[in-house]
Amino acid sequence: MDDRSTDTTFEILERYAALDQRIRLVRNEHNLGLVENWNRCVDLARGEWIKFAFQDDLLRADCIEKMLAAAKRPIVFCRRKFLFESGTNEETIRFYNELPQIPELFSHSTHDIDPARIQSSVLHETRNFFGEPTAALLHRSLFDRFGLFNSDLAQLCDLEYWIRVAINTGISYVNEPLATFRYHASSTSASNRDPLRDEWVSIFDRLIIDHEFAYNPHYTVLRKQALGLSPKRNFQRELAEKAVWAHNRTRLLANHQKSPDQSWAQLWDELVVRYPRLWHSTWHLPYRARELWRRYIGWRFKQ
Repeated sequence: MDDRSTDTTFEILERYAALDQRIRLVRNEHNLGLVENWNRCVDLARGEWIKFAFQDDLLRADCIEKMLAAAKRPIVFCRRKFLFESGTNEETIRFYNELPQIPELFSHSTHDIDPARIQSSVLHETRNFFGEPTAALLHRSLFDRFGLFNSDLAQLCDLEYWIRVAINTGISYVNEPLATFRYHASSTSASNRDPLRDEWVSIFDRLIIDHEFAYNPHYTVLRKQALGLSPKRNFQRELAEKAVWAHNRTRLLANHQKSPDQSWAQLWDELVVRYPRLWHSTWHLPYRARELWRRYIGWRFKQ
């Protein structure tokens, strides 16, 4: 799948397709962007299993063979390595190297991990311990049952999907480094790590995931486990509190934003249209009341 590349990628792919009839080459009519391109790949794929392989990542020769052999559940992950191109800054290297891997979170068998153990880990670890799409193998039935990747997410689209699926199905795991995630300055991941993009991800992506935790039917099992914690967690209440903060933060950023065509306030308004309960639910009432008190009444008592 070529998403309107501007170099010689498509010509290289054509040469490979001419040599092997198993290769089916598709070029998008216009650039779809990261997530929509993934989803179109899924729609066009014909196989029972789906394995993403990106242009800048590496797979070990026996990767698919070993992952299929381990596939007791409909989603399989393998241990992944990181390859940093020259010029990568130390902060980025540290960020990726500090990401937890599955064996670090589970004290016993990691070959077959049931849904309850995944739920518990998700409630305590917010980082992506599953891995990038290069480290995943997915059965086609998952997309019929749980839908496609969420295209509203800028960068955490894979993490949200892994959680959505794995808390219901569990995962199989191969504790061998069969996939390598490559990081270089021109990669999509690199372009997503500029300050503005980081701020977007930290606010909008996490807020969308919190919304899914709170309301998406596929997350019902996670909500039940969260309510069983001590102290219990109520995702709807947490979302309301975070949404009030995010609303204030986006308004503040909008006041300091130099580029009017990327208005934070406009992005927030568009997000609320797609996810109304970000800003309209009974859980918002105490936070709204507190904000109104602070803004219109409380300040008078400080004079």
